[in-house]
Amino acid sequence: MPMWPRKGRTASPPPCAPQRPRHKGASLTRIEPLATWRDVPAEEALAHPLYGLRGWLRIPSIGFVLLVLGAALMLARGEAFDPAGWGAWALLGLLSALGMLAAAILWFRRWRHFRRAYLGFAVLSQLYEAVDVALVARTAEDPGGEVALVVIGILLDIAFLVAMQRSRRFRVTFEHRLRAPES
Repeated sequence: MPMWPRKGRTASPPPCAPQRPRHKGASLTRIEPLATWRDVPAEEALAHPLYGLRGWLRIPSIGFVLLVLGAALMLARGEAFDPAGWGAWALLGLLSALGMLAAAILWFRRWRHFRRAYLGFAVLSQLYEAVDVALVARTAEDPGGEVALVVIGILLDIAFLVAMQRSRRFRVTFEHRLRAPES
């Protein structure tokens, strides 16, 4: 004899079935499918209202300017070139500083493959920070604070990558792509 529906009770869905919406107009599934994108010519992207370094894209623009200024200040003060510390760590630091400059240039030129390039930049930068913390944490007054800064940097990079992946403004400005229904 089946366990569902029981005698004298109204039929209720089994626990694995989708539940009814709690309010009018709600759908049974809350997960929307991934958007499909199509490439458009540069002229069409330029004419789109979301094109340009406006909206939330101003925040990374300011961040890239500050990163380049910070890297120049670090180089001017000589912190990156300690002769006693030359080796893989110093080379990685120099590559990270050059990566900051390259990322800023690619950002302001609105390079089509910026998202992939930033992923490489983020990995290189976080690798440098992790090596730096591993070497400095032994002598640091607060090694937990150094590790916390690396974790915060990783979380910010992940958040920026997710924002670029999901943003229509980013896709129109950098990749010249529109969602298929907008076409």
